[in-house]
Amino acid sequence: MRARSLVRAVSFVVLALVLAVAGGTLGVWQMADHLAFRALYLKETPSPGSSIRLVDVDYPEDARRDQPRRYREAVGSALTQLAALPAPPRTVLIDIWISNNPAGAEAIASGIAALRARGARVYAAVDPQDRHGRLTGDFMKSHHEAIYSSALDGYGHTHLDYAFGVLKYERELTLPTEAGEVRVMALPVRAAVEPERAGSLPQSLVIPLGPDAVFKPFTHRLADAAAKIEPALPADGAPAYAIVGSFAEDSDNILKRPGPLLLAWALSDLSAGRASVAREPLNDPLALAGLAALAALVCWGTFQLAFRATRMRVAPARWNALPRLLAPGAFVFSALVLLGAGSIVLLAGRVIPVAFPIACAALAAAFAWLGARDWIANEQVRRDLSGRAEQRVAQYDVFVSYAHDPPENKAWVKSEVVAPLAALKHADGTPYRIFFDETSIEAGRQWKREIELALLGTRSFVPVYSERYFERPYCREEIEIADQLRIEGRLRMFPVARTADGVPELYLRKVQYIDVRANPRFAEALVAQVAETASASLSLRGL
Repeated sequence: MRARSLVRAVSFVVLALVLAVAGGTLGVWQMADHLAFRALYLKETPSPGSSIRLVDVDYPEDARRDQPRRYREAVGSALTQLAALPAPPRTVLIDIWISNNPAGAEAIASGIAALRARGARVYAAVDPQDRHGRLTGDFMKSHHEAIYSSALDGYGHTHLDYAFGVLKYERELTLPTEAGEVRVMALPVRAAVEPERAGSLPQSLVIPLGPDAVFKPFTHRLADAAAKIEPALPADGAPAYAIVGSFAEDSDNILKRPGPLLLAWALSDLSAGRASVAREPLNDPLALAGLAALAALVCWGTFQLAFRATRMRVAPARWNALPRLLAPGAFVFSALVLLGAGSIVLLAGRVIPVAFPIACAALAAAFAWLGARDWIANEQVRRDLSGRAEQRVAQYDVFVSYAHDPPENKAWVKSEVVAPLAALKHADGTPYRIFFDETSIEAGRQWKREIELALLGTRSFVPVYSERYFERPYCREEIEIADQLRIEGRLRMFPVARTADGVPELYLRKVQYIDVRANPRFAEALVAQVAETASASLSLRGL
């Protein structure tokens, strides 16, 4: 039984690893976790209010032909008009990356200078991808370095990740360069969070998205450099943030939603502070493995405790129904414990993955149910055997257990072990009764039941160890039952080893075996031991 439990435990671990790798490779666990995250934590979005204003600058056709002058002049005009407000925005984000093409760059630099002269902080986006779409720390080679290094207060990335309904970005990207690596802060973090506090934010930040129509009252438009921002921004009350960009041109993200609006949602979340719904997934592999182990152990332990408690109060005839009832209950309890752990971790601003731990809990429930089913079957057999014990006390003198393959082993056991034992006779002249499964089970009888009943009614158990003996399930079952009966003092065990290879150390230590290779006259020694046992048994019966 212990060997079977060990095999079941190893099988559970192997299957859990297969599920982890297969589900991770196919993205099943990530998909389920993202869906759960969206359902549980993204039901509400921060209310942006009027603290964020957006200026949508029309993107002219010639800008798409690498002629950015007109567009840059329009952006410069938007920045200058924001600086001219009685109360200009405290922070302005330019949601475009400024390439190293010099055309129109002076207009943007002039607008930035006007804003900074009024006390506003100005940040711009960078594109950290090379022409092949790979992230690189050498991105500044394609940007207007003079503006980024001298004119602005800083810059940041707007690189977004979208998976299964959840939009997120990294607080900071670590990018490789020719000289080593460079760190680039996310643009919303750079603009909304003080540098000394930025490091305390989660590395992965989720953007809670609401309907874009929420920002419609706070969105303004600029047609070209000669136009005015419409509708006009309020003269009183400086907005906390103003985002300048192009809605139509900056919609090439996976969501096909304007980039300035996505940036606005990210700013709204960061500005909400403690009310923020953005959480960092607890996606560390060790944490995931720990949660999976916790869920499985809680499920398995709950099942075992409940099964042991209830089987004492239920009639044996109803035992078979217990596992089917207890396994789902243990699974639900484990899920509730996982939910409680998630609530505690959520207080720290993190979200635990649930899909794989829940799968492990379900797997543990299934394995616990299988174990209980086997226990019930064995216990019912034992009860049946015990009920017939008195009638079968002396049915066999010797039970010979052996592996049927290879055929040579069966022939050897028959000639070298069974034949010498069959020659033994009792004092009254009757021959010893030998259980040898080639001849001892009548056709049509239940093979397994006869084996178990024969074991209960035998005096001596002779297992013949061979290379494949412990590989055969029925051989292992026979020796496990016999060993339990030996411990109870109901039979004696005389192992005969053709080879000790493959024999578990546990059985080598339990009972001294007769080594065929070291003792050519092993049959005589075996016969003497069995005969002594039979004589002792008859003496006790005579008393």
